[in-house]
Amino acid sequence: MSHGTGWAPHAAGPVGRVPIGDGSRWALWDLVELRTAGFPAADIAVLFDPGLAELAVGDDEEKFLAAYTQAVDSVATVARRVASDPRFQEAVTWQNPTMFRDCVAKIAEGTRSRPGQRRRRELKVVSYLQRYALKNDTIGFFGPVGFARVGDDGPALRQQPGPALLARRRVYFEQWAIDAVARRISTDPEVRPWLRPRRSAAVVVRDGLARRPHGAPIALTRHEAEIFELCDGSRTAAEIAGFDAVAEDWLEAGLIMLEIDARVEDDPEVRLREEVLRIGDATVRDRVLAGLDELIIARDAVAACAGDAARLATAGQRLDEVFERLAGEAASRRGGEAYAGRRVVYEDTVRDVEVRIGPEFLAAAEAPLELLLDSARWLVAEAAQAYRERFDKVFDACLAAGGDSGASAASPDPTSVAFGAFLAAATPDLAFSYRELPDPVAALIPEFQRRWAAILAVPTGVRRHELRSADLVAAVRAAFPVRELPWSSAVHHCPDIMVAAASADAVNRGDFLLVLGELHLTANTLDARVVLQQHPEPEQLTAADARDRRGPRIQPVPAKASSSVNSRVYPPAMRSSDDLFWTLHTRHTGAAGQILPGAGLRVHREQGVLRVRFEDRGCWDLLEVLGEIIGAAVMNAFKPIGTAGHRPRVTIDRMVIAREAWGFAPAELRWAFEKDAARCYRGAQAWRRAAGLPPRAFYRVAVEDKPLFVDFSSVALVRLLAAAVRSAAEEEPDSLVGFTEMLPDLGDHWVRDADGAAYASELRLVAVDLTETALKSTGTV
Repeated sequence: MSHGTGWAPHAAGPVGRVPIGDGSRWALWDLVELRTAGFPAADIAVLFDPGLAELAVGDDEEKFLAAYTQAVDSVATVARRVASDPRFQEAVTWQNPTMFRDCVAKIAEGTRSRPGQRRRRELKVVSYLQRYALKNDTIGFFGPVGFARVGDDGPALRQQPGPALLARRRVYFEQWAIDAVARRISTDPEVRPWLRPRRSAAVVVRDGLARRPHGAPIALTRHEAEIFELCDGSRTAAEIAGFDAVAEDWLEAGLIMLEIDARVEDDPEVRLREEVLRIGDATVRDRVLAGLDELIIARDAVAACAGDAARLATAGQRLDEVFERLAGEAASRRGGEAYAGRRVVYEDTVRDVEVRIGPEFLAAAEAPLELLLDSARWLVAEAAQAYRERFDKVFDACLAAGGDSGASAASPDPTSVAFGAFLAAATPDLAFSYRELPDPVAALIPEFQRRWAAILAVPTGVRRHELRSADLVAAVRAAFPVRELPWSSAVHHCPDIMVAAASADAVNRGDFLLVLGELHLTANTLDARVVLQQHPEPEQLTAADARDRRGPRIQPVPAKASSSVNSRVYPPAMRSSDDLFWTLHTRHTGAAGQILPGAGLRVHREQGVLRVRFEDRGCWDLLEVLGEIIGAAVMNAFKPIGTAGHRPRVTIDRMVIAREAWGFAPAELRWAFEKDAARCYRGAQAWRRAAGLPPRAFYRVAVEDKPLFVDFSSVALVRLLAAAVRSAAEEEPDSLVGFTEMLPDLGDHWVRDADGAAYASELRLVAVDLTETALKSTGTV
């Protein structure tokens, strides 16, 4: 399963902080995540045809049509060559084996098909290729994890690639798949007598009542309360006298679980196996273990196929068959969704490269970053105030409605609201998607952009606007004054920085630009299992995270069934037994320490501030309890410059804080609706030039969560763009089609492999708020 040992040794050791800016208001972790594509950026260039683009805007239509026909044939040739590449085949097989079988394999084999069907398959190949070559996704060998270290000496940037692309690769079970197997085992009539009932972590039993986060309390006799207390997972149902009499009612009410549970963790199959070993009947135990071991062996067989797409497909099919027999359900789910964990297993890898970042690099980044981070802190504080005001209204509405949603007779305090009822009422204001911010956050963006517009003073009609950070400091500090840290997670903000440079040597010569990708607010983006699993000493990251927060972290424990839960990104992986957890769910994802039952939490107003109390054991600011949830709602809100119409490239010192961008209504791209493919292509060339777009760009449409790439000279990439525009026009006619310049461009990728091939990349930094107000305690009273 794992190739290589001692991977990324330069990333090991304690994670320190490097102050940035004149006043040391901010610091950066000296550990940086390096996100890269797994295919060379130049791989996409095989699709480019600048000569054809020139003919398309000329007067010789006959010559253009002849060249266009030849270009279409060339697309078929290129698609077949790409589809025949073993690494491409392996990547598609990992992502979508059906796509490999029904599309990639058929193109590679030259299977005869109708022209329209063949072209659709070719475009699928092109679509996958543009992602593998240009997207900094962290997934599989086509998006390996890397690490960089910040040093206090040496050149601005140094990289040393290893002999291979990867230093390590490992295959993991998806959590949902192990949960499905655990559920099926739990329904086995011969296993059921050996199951050990467990109390719901969300339920509180007091004064003869079992209080649930949602719904009316359930009265328990004294004997039933004793039975409930014995349901701690240490005894079988048969060992608890009287359990059978209450079991069905309690299961339906969510008071207990009677099933094998697999917590969300790196290797959930290990815990599942441990639970199976507790089955007292040796015959039953051995039978169940044999099935689980067969699944693990099938997983290991998949891992052993690294580098061999044909064997991987066969082994993957075998794994799916074993899983479906054991779990009784399909071996894939949630097709087409991002972060869905669609397959039974997934692979993560570590890139074989050592990267060192020196003081000269930081010197170029720190002044612009400090300005951006100051405004980020202000925006988060504004969001906190907006949520305080909104939560006050929700609280008053809940009080007016009775407070407890069916539990009024059992309410211990008529001036408080059950936390579960409050959160249910507040959820519409916290819901968000990749495409939309929640309303309370979205309402802040116009004022945020107005303040930045006044500071940047971008002239009308320019394409480049360059400023000096020293000239902006006073204006930024006046527009975005320091505000109190609203919750502990807000101590972190994470910028993604790309480096536009032909090589590390070019950076060291000063021939580079820094390009801000995204600035993630109130989140430590390294706090994900995908990062910690691949780091040589994950405990060092957890310790650094706890150090920055200066107090125990309060975290929600989500339901396993939540669409946000997955094996790689959520819930957070930097968890400590000193942290405090709360849950509203019987089937939850697990925690490293104490879990406060959601049914025991109540929201009060104390001295004008909403707080959450758990009986007599603690009281916390509501925003601290909900900080992780609000943080997720705010995380993608950093949009200092609008994207409607045309936006010039804005640069502060050496950092591009906004790439040149354009926004158009789908109907404005009339060429995209042209049914004749040659006229469509020709129209795209004329439109691009008239609109002032560069030959290459990334674009985003309302029907896609992530940006796509277009080189306007490419027949295939223009077809993909036209199809996306038409889909947007049909499904979201009032939306915008956004284009952003490609920066870094193809010649500006500094990450190299041992053969000298260049790869798209970005540096994911962790910034820490060091201001005095950030040092204040925001937690328990």
